[in-house]
Amino acid sequence: MRGKRFILDGAGSTWRFEAPGPDFAEYTPPGTPHVMNQAHYASNGWFVRMNARAMQKFDLVDIVASVGRGTDEIATTRLAEATASKAEVAFLWAGINDIMNVIPRPAAEILANLKTTALALKASGKRVFLFCEMPLYGANNTAARALVISQLNQGIRKFVRDTPGLDLVDIYRALVDPTATATGAARQYMLATDNLHPCAYGADEIAKVGIAATAGIPLVDTRVTSVLETYGASALNTNVLDSAPFAAGAVDVPYAGSQVGAGYAGFKENNSGAVFSVVDRADGMGKINRVTYTPTANGDGARWLSANINGARVKNNMRVYSETTVKTTGAAGGVVKMPRHYLMITLAGGAGSAAVSAMSEVETNSLYQPREDVELFLRTPAVTLATAPTNLYALTGLASWSAGAAVTFDMSLCKIDVKAA
Repeated sequence: MRGKRFILDGAGSTWRFEAPGPDFAEYTPPGTPHVMNQAHYASNGWFVRMNARAMQKFDLVDIVASVGRGTDEIATTRLAEATASKAEVAFLWAGINDIMNVIPRPAAEILANLKTTALALKASGKRVFLFCEMPLYGANNTAARALVISQLNQGIRKFVRDTPGLDLVDIYRALVDPTATATGAARQYMLATDNLHPCAYGADEIAKVGIAATAGIPLVDTRVTSVLETYGASALNTNVLDSAPFAAGAVDVPYAGSQVGAGYAGFKENNSGAVFSVVDRADGMGKINRVTYTPTANGDGARWLSANINGARVKNNMRVYSETTVKTTGAAGGVVKMPRHYLMITLAGGAGSAAVSAMSEVETNSLYQPREDVELFLRTPAVTLATAPTNLYALTGLASWSAGAAVTFDMSLCKIDVKAA
């Protein structure tokens, strides 16, 4: 959160941020690109929604634990990493992998691991929020698993009540409404399209509970500010709302864009060859960069260079982040959209590149997409680069998992902000 740091449980790629500051982290990018927390969308989907609803109150510092692992690993081999984090707040949501075993692990064993983890995090000076487990749906909702979830949630609630300094995020009660008019498949697919992982609707319901649980945490706004402050009033450095399509060549354009070529894993090439056009907003308030494309095969996607700053303008130890506002509109019939936004960092001397993700994993894995249109404000965590990069550019894109269905993508703001640390 602004002015503080926090840790989010569960991740595929663990990003280590050393010596984090108020709204950023000093960071040495790895040799190959990877995306923060991309794999564990079950956790960060709710976080994206909560952060947006809370006016970007939180900034990610660390992600600890591995996707597909049980609470025994979290409480042992990953515990030192978590407690050593400079985060000040810890969200602990774990246990479902134990429950999803063919024979679910007993609730008492899972609870014991969660207690060990929570108490260690608390002892390291962090404020700890424990999540109850969310319900399972469809074929995943066996009687044995439902019993363990019920027993575990009762244990988590009692543990938090009996332990000063712990907080509860009871998402189960938010997602199970006995009076809900939508039942069966109509409800389960709003919450979790694979009967296990929350989709955008479920993530938003979880976010509402998270906001209520964290309401007492103050908002300290220490965001980095515009490139205008760093470089003056040059038109090349001004972040603008009403932006034109990306200008090719060596010109810096820190705002919205056009398509980009092959290269970064996570987005396929734009098979349609479509490029952005500039259209008037319906409300008359400026312009929108818009593209409509039709994928030729399930999973085809598109990505665009949405902002660019020449690395020569970025000095050592500067702080950078990127943000964008995106909206998708698709044809009827189960079209699935996946907005993503990355700040790409290209290093000098062949040291490789790195990506800082805007955490748009409300929509991530191809199997578990929300069947809905989305409109999101996506902001990457800010990072301090000890050594100036050769280039900074933002990638924004989407994927559709239904061939032949047109998807329209609007971007009304994209910018990269840079400021001396």
